[in-house]
Amino acid sequence: MPEYYVISARNRFFGPAQGCFIEFEDLLVSCCNAALISPELSHARPLPGLKRFAHPLRLDVPVRGSRESQVLFIVGISTSFVVEVLASIRNWRSRFDLVYAYISDAWLEDAERSQPTWRRRLSRYWSILASLDHLFIPVGGSTAGLARHYGIPVSMLPMACDVLRFGSNRTSRAIDVMGYGRQHPTHGQILARTFNAPESQRIYYHTDHTGIGDVFDFTAHRQLFWKLLGQSKLALAYDALAVNTRKFPCSFVGQRWFECVTAGCLIIGRRPACAEMNDLFPWRDSTIEVPDAEADLVDFVEGLLADRSRLEAAHRRNYYHALGSHDWRHRIATIHDILALKYPDPLNRQLETIRNQHARLSPSDA
Repeated sequence: MPEYYVISARNRFFGPAQGCFIEFEDLLVSCCNAALISPELSHARPLPGLKRFAHPLRLDVPVRGSRESQVLFIVGISTSFVVEVLASIRNWRSRFDLVYAYISDAWLEDAERSQPTWRRRLSRYWSILASLDHLFIPVGGSTAGLARHYGIPVSMLPMACDVLRFGSNRTSRAIDVMGYGRQHPTHGQILARTFNAPESQRIYYHTDHTGIGDVFDFTAHRQLFWKLLGQSKLALAYDALAVNTRKFPCSFVGQRWFECVTAGCLIIGRRPACAEMNDLFPWRDSTIEVPDAEADLVDFVEGLLADRSRLEAAHRRNYYHALGSHDWRHRIATIHDILALKYPDPLNRQLETIRNQHARLSPSDA
């Protein structure tokens, strides 16, 4: 069985989005008996003229434990972290037999696409990424472009959650509407003004009234996050192109959809227009479109909240499908399938646990 190593950015980046990747990394470690490596920023200054050969991260790679294949898996939000990591490991290509990465913000910027091939190949950034054995990304619209640009295999691997640990199909929920992260600003303002008024009996929990720079305790942060989401009846989620504050180049299925169905929330908003959305979320009420007219929003939400049978069916159905299809363990199995690697024993055991729990649910309205 190969020896696995997982490199995490948890000691390098502290934004809230890092929490979902930490949960993925922890499962990689547990399912593959992997060693976890968490590099930190190095404060050593390179000698003048030798910046190209500097090691940006302080990173200790364990020595080989056997003659088995050495598999390195890097998880990050951007390709820049992959470059930082590999630039900090001396002779990384000879140290590891197989090197893979999973990157969430996976698309080429305009400047990268238009760069001449000869100039691109002079870049250490390009040469490091072009030396990967495989790149996994959750953005289907970017796979072909990244594969051409770097000349490496690129596979679409959707986001997921630790459904086995954090999933919920409870039907009694205290929060009426959840709106975390990037949202439709006008819709959020309407719901906050209406549902959070002192005279209202509703609760709209939202985060767009503030900004979170750093998370100091990811465990505490994600535990609270999952508690709040599991207590929410409705959750807002929008196609990235509908609230395109970051100038996303294409539609994609973001982490929010997987988190909301894991927690059993009924999702309302704007369904992603990308082709993979229908493959990933084909079931009834996986997303309900909000009305185009903003004046109709409150009545629309009130109607859904009053329909207890539809809500409770969605809570059960979403959790059922999340457990069956969108647990990170399923993604780890897919990685092994794509790479033609044998499943480690812990992965087999955890997949069996999921299958058994999923079989016990089998809701009639799925």
